[in-house]
Amino acid sequence: MIVLGQRKRRFELPGVSSLREKAVVTFYTGGWAMGSLGNILVVDDEKIFCTVLTTSLEYKGYTVKSAVSGKEAIEAFNLEDFDAVITDLQMDEINGYEVADHIKAHSAQTTVILITGGDCSKIEKEAFQRGVDVLFQKPFAVEDLLPYLPPKKHNTDLTRQRPPPNTKYDADKDTNST
Repeated sequence: MIVLGQRKRRFELPGVSSLREKAVVTFYTGGWAMGSLGNILVVDDEKIFCTVLTTSLEYKGYTVKSAVSGKEAIEAFNLEDFDAVITDLQMDEINGYEVADHIKAHSAQTTVILITGGDCSKIEKEAFQRGVDVLFQKPFAVEDLLPYLPPKKHNTDLTRQRPPPNTKYDADKDTNST
């Protein structure tokens, strides 16, 4: 991986036009990576959250596709290989559990990260039984996701250690922060 320098960037989100809806995301990219660390699918019915997470991961060096529904996510997954899927739990029609079920039934090696605005302790048992690898509670920092995302398979220079499956993320106990 080639890093071209550390930059602080400010991004305006597309589709957000009124002053009330105006959203600007400023984040520290940690450097511009050339190439891709992996192919990620982001699923969330909150379009603004989906856009922010997608943009943030792209600037961390990942190739990212987004879907704003469980149905759209399953259709995208059936057409393309993804190294990881980050999906919201609570969505209309097809929820995050059903997305995880479909992904694990067709590709057990794909990392599934479930995100929720609710209490993780109430859903962790069912989430892990359904094959979810990691559970995150909103809000979270993008940097907190990085250790759980698989690096590009043929790139042996990456030293990030992938945690064991079925890991509940706890920011207070995290010792491997990037």
